[in-house]
Amino acid sequence: MATPERTGGDERARARAGHEYPQLYAPKALVLLSHYPFYNLFTQFLQQIYRIGLSEAPLPIERYISNFVCEVPLPPQGQVEVNYALPDRTLTITRPPRNRLPLVDFSYRPLFASLSVDNILCAFGLLLTEAKVALCSSHYALLAPAAEGLLSLLFPFVWQGAYIPVMPFNMKDVLEVGEAPVPFLVGIHSRYLQETSSERRPQGVVFVDLDNDSIYLGLDEDM
Repeated sequence: MATPERTGGDERARARAGHEYPQLYAPKALVLLSHYPFYNLFTQFLQQIYRIGLSEAPLPIERYISNFVCEVPLPPQGQVEVNYALPDRTLTITRPPRNRLPLVDFSYRPLFASLSVDNILCAFGLLLTEAKVALCSSHYALLAPAAEGLLSLLFPFVWQGAYIPVMPFNMKDVLEVGEAPVPFLVGIHSRYLQETSSERRPQGVVFVDLDNDSIYLGLDEDM
């Protein structure tokens, strides 16, 4: 989303001199951060904010954002639902009761479209045994949905290891995380697999290649 911004100067002096303001279009990025996995809800909210920014809305988009982030309450589990009204859509926020399946506000399609059932079961078993697992893909947008899908399959167990769904591509960071003495689930760019031979990869780390439906166990025979 790009909005015009004034570059400064005395507006009246420029008007008297017959000059017009030059316009500078600066890109803006809006990122929602939350402890709760309301992925579809946040996607719909950002889409609505984008549409509002392109239209002549009665309020600036900053007012909608501050209202959503600071004033909309988090509903208790399984008791009430919160309806949040936008100009052309109403978003419903709910959380399941404690004795029901956990909140899954995302699609399993990225996970099952990337891995076969056998490899999903293999990754599931690795997480149950608290292994060190690194999801790899050339598409950063695929890492978080795949990781969340695998973790949700652990119910009623809860992942207690380190969890970094998307790591920036940095060889040093990947190697340092790989040497961690605790189980982890991380997401990295698949370029790491292409540029790092199996001998140079951290020992004990299982790499799950989402692009090629492969799992590298660090053994003689990979899946």
